[in-house]
Amino acid sequence: GLNRVDVPNTGGEKLGFNVTGYVGYDFVGPMVEIEGAYRYNKLRNVHLDQWSGMANLLYQFAPENNFAFHVGIGLGFADGSISKGGSTANL
Repeated sequence: GLNRVDVPNTGGEKLGFNVTGYVGYDFVGPMVEIEGAYRYNKLRNVHLDQWSGMANLLYQFAPENNFAFHVGIGLGFADGSISKGGSTANL
């Protein structure tokens, strides 16, 4: 999808993009999900790149019901960089 850097009126904002994908499986009670994303934005001569990922383990109580309670735990990461004029800084 599209995204935009939200900064005060500098006039240099440009639309960026975001690509996200996820997969999961329901074992009728326990569930697993894995998600990954890439995001890119440009602001004047500055390029912003970000990678992120997350893994979740969930448990659904009474999975046969239309309304069910869930508990879960997840682990994720994010890694980004800013580059301008040949110089790069990691976030």
